[in-house]
Amino acid sequence: MGCNRNSFSNWFVEEVSKPNATKITAVRLTPTYTILDVQFTNQGETFYTHKKQALPIGYIGVSPNTKLIAAQGNRSFAFIKAEGIRLLPHLVKVSPFEQVSFSLYFERLDKGIETFNWVDTIVKHMHTFHYEFPGLYVDNPVEDISTH
Repeated sequence: MGCNRNSFSNWFVEEVSKPNATKITAVRLTPTYTILDVQFTNQGETFYTHKKQALPIGYIGVSPNTKLIAAQGNRSFAFIKAEGIRLLPHLVKVSPFEQVSFSLYFERLDKGIETFNWVDTIVKHMHTFHYEFPGLYVDNPVEDISTH
């Protein structure tokens, strides 16, 4: 399991930052997948754009184009499947103060890649929701082939 102090999202909705409602609770590696366990909490607050338009915080969605990025952007790992959440175009409505947990499965990180980012961009109802979780960590050493 790996996470770090930066495991909370940096949300940007047009010019308005959303609160840290989404966090990664665990990063797991299997022989086939890199799995992110994610938790979204509706904090019961309303936020507004610079034009005073209310933005609903009580929704979460994941794009099928979400990905992991590593090696200073030179390597990416594709999204495979999700458990516990439907993908866009569906959004999951989350009642005030309710939490939703789900898991996202990606291609397995190459051996030796231990730090990576999770990124996703969603365009919905004329708003662009971009989120990025930088500097995620998982123990994933290069195998030592020099063993005698």
